[in-house]
Amino acid sequence: VTKAALFALAVPFAMAIGLRGRLSRDGLAALGSFENVFDLDTLQKSCAALKAGLRKHVSNAKYAGSCGEEGAAPWALPRVFFAFLTVAMPWRFYDFVFRHRGYNLFYLFDFCYWVNAAVAWYLAGGAAGWDLPHLSAALYSLADGPVACALAAWRCRWTFGSADHTTSTLMHLLPGLAMFAHQHFGPGTETWAARLQRPAPAPALSWLKRSDLPALLGWRVAAPLLFYAAWQLHYWLVVQVGFARRIQARGHDTSFRCLSRRAKRAGNLLAAVVLHGSVARRVVVYGLLQAVFTLSTLALAQPSLTSFPVACVWQVAKFALPLWAACQHEAQAARQHEAQAARHAAPPAQHRHAAQRRDGRGVPHRLAAPAS
Repeated sequence: VTKAALFALAVPFAMAIGLRGRLSRDGLAALGSFENVFDLDTLQKSCAALKAGLRKHVSNAKYAGSCGEEGAAPWALPRVFFAFLTVAMPWRFYDFVFRHRGYNLFYLFDFCYWVNAAVAWYLAGGAAGWDLPHLSAALYSLADGPVACALAAWRCRWTFGSADHTTSTLMHLLPGLAMFAHQHFGPGTETWAARLQRPAPAPALSWLKRSDLPALLGWRVAAPLLFYAAWQLHYWLVVQVGFARRIQARGHDTSFRCLSRRAKRAGNLLAAVVLHGSVARRVVVYGLLQAVFTLSTLALAQPSLTSFPVACVWQVAKFALPLWAACQHEAQAARQHEAQAARHAAPPAQHRHAAQRRDGRGVPHRLAAPAS
């Protein structure tokens, strides 16, 4: 309760500071004097700046709310995940399909949407009264493995840039958080204090200690890889076969194209390996690279499945990675904004040269009195 109260006080205070700084600088400053209020062009620019600032701070509040929820009430994380999907998925479908002429339509076939849907289906079944610990371990490995580690591949520099980018980041974070709460916070351990006082594994994890190696590898490695293979086949049939001509003709964006652009700009060595040769070779090499990434991140997620301290450290690292990248981007953007403002505030060249020809009293040199 104390953590929730402190968070409830901190978020409005932080948003007020941001609104006072960014909105007053970008939005209200565009109005200029009072007479410009009735200028339609100036008013439209001001409203656009205010809208951009509000959307930016709403995205920041969403990310901060997720952090606060994880600390204040970890047992409620599955419900938060459901509430997030209830709003985010319909909006994402509308945004990708009907806005921007369907430019981002094929992002809806990405792996993270499959995992989000699978986690939501499993948690809904658990709320209905049934629970399958073997399937829970498989979904935990997917959500806290490839989906969470994809934040490192995307780098998420625009996490705080808009509500859309924050939604994309949370779609990679919240499934793992929901499965983390489901696995490690069972009945009687709804709070952090109760969970720390219980050194024994949670009931959902007890089967992992008794399982033999084949069953362990089957549910924690083979089942996630089978799920990944089914998605990869579906993605290939839709994007590379069924709608390949439409994507080329209309210029639709895909995850492969977006990652390729970022890798080229960053000078990534993997871009030189993948983006070489024919289209078929690129597809095969990119698929193999994704398979290696999936297998590696599945192995990375296994320690957090049975160890509560390791799981806690991993959850903090998941939030810190996009936060660090976003703060770096915001700092660079702030420096560029200040430099641009300084250039705009500088006097024109002809006025600067005229000022340089004047003496200290503001009189031109040709009219100044000779020195005594």
